[in-house]
Amino acid sequence: MDYSTADGTATAPGRYTATSGTLTFLPGVSSRTFVIPIVSDSLIQATQSLDVSLSNETVPGSPGRVAIVGTNPAQLIITSEDRPGTVAFGASTYTVNENGGQVVVTVTRTGGQAGSVTVNYSDVGGTAINGVDYNLAPGTVTFGVSETTRTLTFLVADNTLAEGTRPSCCRCRCRSRTRPPPSSASRARRWSRSWTTSRR
Repeated sequence: MDYSTADGTATAPGRYTATSGTLTFLPGVSSRTFVIPIVSDSLIQATQSLDVSLSNETVPGSPGRVAIVGTNPAQLIITSEDRPGTVAFGASTYTVNENGGQVVVTVTRTGGQAGSVTVNYSDVGGTAINGVDYNLAPGTVTFGVSETTRTLTFLVADNTLAEGTRPSCCRCRCRSRTRPPPSSASRARRWSRSWTTSRR
């Protein structure tokens, strides 16, 4: 009998390699196999499917003595293992002396490296005052495909006031630029982490 593939939501050659051929069952053989190559990539995609059909079943010298039963065509489902991952601050607290000039904050990406992920960041206040104790304008940082670590640099203001330790907070909100479909979408997450400035 013959076998062949046909596009469904998965299409060849981008998602799989179109395959066809003939299976021969010799006396005493009850099963045969064939291979359909699946294309692996770093794209975030929905679950997709294609059809696999059997046809032209024959027994040499004995026409009509074999039939294909059950579901035909069968559906082959391709699931995606590619995920954009999740983003978080590398530490819960960062500390810098007031005359240190700046603080470097690490942002990490774990659980997947597919697609490009953009993170928006901004300060959310605290006892430290933006423009007085530190300078931070809202901005974005982007993780490219396979990138797992990025850093943000914030300027710390040095003044003559005896202020003690003054905490402030930074918030990040991330989204995947290469968005997965609703069925497999990763939800946006927010993380808040603080850094403190202290006068030496």
